[in-house]
Amino acid sequence: MKKINLALICIIYFVTVCNAQDITLYTPNGSTIQTFLNAEGTAEWVTTTTNQYASAYLNAEVLAPASRTYNCHSYAWNLSKGGTQRVWMNQYDSSGNPNIWKYWTDASYSETTEADAENIFYYDGDHSAVKSKTNAGKYESKWGSAPLMRHYPADVPYDYPTHRKYYKNALQSTISGPSQVCDQATYALDNLPAGATVVWSATPSGIVSYPTSGSSVTLTKVGGGKITLSAAVNNSYTVTKDIWVGVPLGPISIPNFSNGDVFGSYSIYDFGVDYFTNEGVNQFKWTVGGGTILSGQGTNSIEVRTAKRAKGSVDYVFDVNVKVGNSCGWSKNLWVTGYVSSGMGGAVAIVSLSPNPTSDQVEVSIAENTITNNLLSSTSENSNSTSYQIKVVDSYGLTVYSATKKEKKFNLQTSSFRNGVYAVIVSDGTNTYQNKLIVKH
Repeated sequence: MKKINLALICIIYFVTVCNAQDITLYTPNGSTIQTFLNAEGTAEWVTTTTNQYASAYLNAEVLAPASRTYNCHSYAWNLSKGGTQRVWMNQYDSSGNPNIWKYWTDASYSETTEADAENIFYYDGDHSAVKSKTNAGKYESKWGSAPLMRHYPADVPYDYPTHRKYYKNALQSTISGPSQVCDQATYALDNLPAGATVVWSATPSGIVSYPTSGSSVTLTKVGGGKITLSAAVNNSYTVTKDIWVGVPLGPISIPNFSNGDVFGSYSIYDFGVDYFTNEGVNQFKWTVGGGTILSGQGTNSIEVRTAKRAKGSVDYVFDVNVKVGNSCGWSKNLWVTGYVSSGMGGAVAIVSLSPNPTSDQVEVSIAENTITNNLLSSTSENSNSTSYQIKVVDSYGLTVYSATKKEKKFNLQTSSFRNGVYAVIVSDGTNTYQNKLIVKH
């Protein structure tokens, strides 16, 4: 299909809008950039133009429809950096002086290689683009008044598409300040250009209060949760920082332990806790009823020995309670309650693993006369009476192996398992037993 060249189209369009309202933007270092406010085209024009380019460039992807309000330079140097003004930006100003060149001549951006580039300037084609953050090897650019496209570097409607220079932000402004707000915290922009204006915002609203302008900002806690603090500099680019406000929400779950689970008497188990990692969690508090914490208190996992119960006695309540904390304080508690079985031997004895730790293979042995209804009571090496379920769960609670078995002894391949600690869990539908497996390659 015939390609469309934008050069003549853009020249004609620039002439018709050259007397549009001027809007001044600024480079990160504060140099002025001349831009224009333009009226949008009709809905019919937007649809027709968008479809025209989508059909002509089959290897490119339309990211946003055609628009007369902004062009390639405005998208690359303004909107893609967090700018809020949809404006038309030319390579030269109305007096014929360099305009977008100021982004690199005032040291806001420095020339670099394509591998390290953020922005691309087609110097013989009067075109600007940014490197795609989601599709390696592709650029994203607005094609004049045509659509915003994701495309291969040379697949553009401009002359000399291989004549390119590459630039990256030389200032690398960041927001300094703590990652958590307990009551109040102050934040500032590093590498802020002299005389720059900064507008602050935090989303979602209602979690913190703050002034909206100034070179620094103090956040005051109102609610709790995650916010994104944004600093818009000179209305030309935006810097963001994710912040957690208040105490953690609390643990999500204790993998391998659900309410009602049954554990062996006087047996050793490992329990970990899932929690949101962006809440600044750095401390853990465990409480166990019906057992004893052997190790791990204060960390994200513990080793527990269940209480010893005489055979034939009433099952004993077994519960694990955990809360997590950050620098602001402690979350609510998470309780999970199960039982210690009185009539069964220790689960470690019921589910034997050898060798442990292992690398490529482990032998799993189920002790006789331990599963409900003497499931494995046959004196033969491999009982074929009734089946049981076995699964292997990693430290994140993900099942990496699951099967139905009848044999009381079998080999489990672990060569595909990652290094770490796993729970081998056996269930007859009524009782559950588990043992710890360590995989080291």
